[in-house]
Amino acid sequence: MSGVHSKQSEEPTTDLHRRRTEVSKIPKLADTILGTCGAGRLLDVVSSSGELVRALPIEGVDPVGVDIDEEAVRVATERLGNRFTCASTVALPFPDGDFETIVCIGTLHLLAENEIPQALAELARVVQRSVYVRVQTQANREEDKAGLATAQT
Repeated sequence: MSGVHSKQSEEPTTDLHRRRTEVSKIPKLADTILGTCGAGRLLDVVSSSGELVRALPIEGVDPVGVDIDEEAVRVATERLGNRFTCASTVALPFPDGDFETIVCIGTLHLLAENEIPQALAELARVVQRSVYVRVQTQANREEDKAGLATAQT
């Protein structure tokens, strides 16, 4: 696997190193979400490997993940149990108000511009209380495409 160079260090990094760095920040993120949004049923939109779902079944949080990538859902389910669903952010297969909290991190930039209003409407439809959103900026998007983006909290 060939490495890429990080803007910050000029030392080669790999996708695996970048993913480990992102995963190492999950417990802090879970604490932030719990402190900001409180306990209850939680949906992690674009849950990928399920690391956030794995970190959150604490103190009354019932986390569930959704991702459009069938392979990601399969792997997360094998690792963490039946808490994952394969579906699009623009057509969530959950009843109205099914979640107290929705977490949507680094997701909206993955959608086509015309899908963003529909995705936001879906999030609003299935949530009762809080939506925790982190939006990736255009500058970060360009770095991500070049393999240079770093995880931020």
